[in-house]
Amino acid sequence: MQARAPPAMRGRSSPKQAFTFSLFQSGPHDPAEATKLPTGSGSHQTERPSYMAFSYEMKFNTGNVDGVRANREILIYDQIGKSADGSGVTAKDVVSQINLFDGRDEVVVRINSAGGSAFEGLAIAQAILRHPGPVRTVCESLCASAAVLIYLSGKVREIAETGSIMVHRASLMTKGNADDLQNRGKALAQLEEQVIALMADRTGQTKEKIRAMMAQETWLTPQEAIDLNFATKRIQGGGSPRMALDPEALDRFENVPRHILEAAFKPTCLADLVRIRDSGTGFKNPVLAALAEDAAHRAELLAKANA
Repeated sequence: MQARAPPAMRGRSSPKQAFTFSLFQSGPHDPAEATKLPTGSGSHQTERPSYMAFSYEMKFNTGNVDGVRANREILIYDQIGKSADGSGVTAKDVVSQINLFDGRDEVVVRINSAGGSAFEGLAIAQAILRHPGPVRTVCESLCASAAVLIYLSGKVREIAETGSIMVHRASLMTKGNADDLQNRGKALAQLEEQVIALMADRTGQTKEKIRAMMAQETWLTPQEAIDLNFATKRIQGGGSPRMALDPEALDRFENVPRHILEAAFKPTCLADLVRIRDSGTGFKNPVLAALAEDAAHRAELLAKANA
């Protein structure tokens, strides 16, 4: 029996039952603190009470320009699914906007996300696939994990020169007795087969090929993404992977390319790195650990110079 993508989740699921493609949560934080995000292309400045917050809200462009119908844009610059602090993009968010679009409209979905809930990713992908008009998805910087499901919903799939695509196996954060774990493990395996089926259908790759890529946590360059038909077109421009990732999220991955690790330690987050070092929080990834120490040292030097 062929597995079907589940409908959009109603309400917030319990953390112990949330199936994810590495659901990223920010580390311990002081609610009184807020991290100010940089203003970049296609983004806006916002504040979030998170210890290490590097995500963007979802925005829509649905207006007309000088009497000419504008392309409808959905910007997914956040994790997929709601997090504890209320951030994240849900299927309900996307469906409510797509329903406002004319069936003739081209919908452009711009993505810069480290992933999140696979259930939400599948539901968003199905919602986009149902749109009768043309759909173009754009990997602006990072398209990882559950975000890849949304990216593949486009007929035209563009990737920026600085873009990266990552696929890996679904994971589960849960607790319970032996029967609970066994049942949830079966559900997780079924979910993974749904993901494999969608990726194989949209790329033309075999299920065996997709399964092997996921098992190895495969990171694709723009050219590799085109060669494997994950992407259909390479475009100029693009942002920094740091827009979508924080270092603690990167530490959950195994095979992150060094240039993405380095991009997580731009000057805008040096103050946070000093706090991480002083709190005793360390990174498992040796490259991340070295980069964090170097960035924290530079932050201290900068602070002394400005004193």
